[in-house]
Amino acid sequence: MDNVMGFLLGIKPAFLTSEHRKDAYLCKDYPFVSSGDFPAIPNGLVIFFQDEQQKQAYLSKYQAQLITTYGSEYHRCLGAMLGFPPLAIDYFIQQDELSKKINAAKPASDQLVDELIMLKKNHATLDYCGIRFVFNIAEVGEIVDWMWNQYGDVKMDVVEIQFIEQTFHIPFRDTEKFQQIQTTVLEMLKHRSFDHWEMRVIYHALNGALKDRELHEMHENIRAVLRDHY
Repeated sequence: MDNVMGFLLGIKPAFLTSEHRKDAYLCKDYPFVSSGDFPAIPNGLVIFFQDEQQKQAYLSKYQAQLITTYGSEYHRCLGAMLGFPPLAIDYFIQQDELSKKINAAKPASDQLVDELIMLKKNHATLDYCGIRFVFNIAEVGEIVDWMWNQYGDVKMDVVEIQFIEQTFHIPFRDTEKFQQIQTTVLEMLKHRSFDHWEMRVIYHALNGALKDRELHEMHENIRAVLRDHY
């Protein structure tokens, strides 16, 4: 199920899209906010809500003037609006804050790089009822349980988890199937293809390539490796 369908069926609480892609029927039938209403939202993006009451509840909960675009509170606010589990939001913010510290440090410390590598090694995605997000695979039990409790049994969909290069499907409350998959992915986590030293080398190489246009080709090659293994 895609995110638009999940929203139109009333399951997904909010829907983020670009100004030029917002459909006329959404504008007509659903309240939305843009950067004019909520300055922390970048220009060109809008968030649709199921109803005006829900929209006002979120806007009153998150004081727009206190939220910096792309800061940790921005990600926490946006993640909550879009219906992501708190643990998944925390995981995303941890990576974002570490990346900022590494980019600000001259040179970046190995400890910071190691912390980011450990987080990225656990990178997985989950998709259910049009709600798609990244999360820490080590927390798969808590994440899946939260999604089932929050959104219930969506008859047209099952939980889909992607980790490394494999995809797993879990029917609603199928405990036996879920335990099998949980065991499998946690075992996969123990045998990731890169060790810490290799990942550190790749990370530093990517950072250097990003800053040097002459190394663009190397940058693209490293990006492909990271995409495959992160």
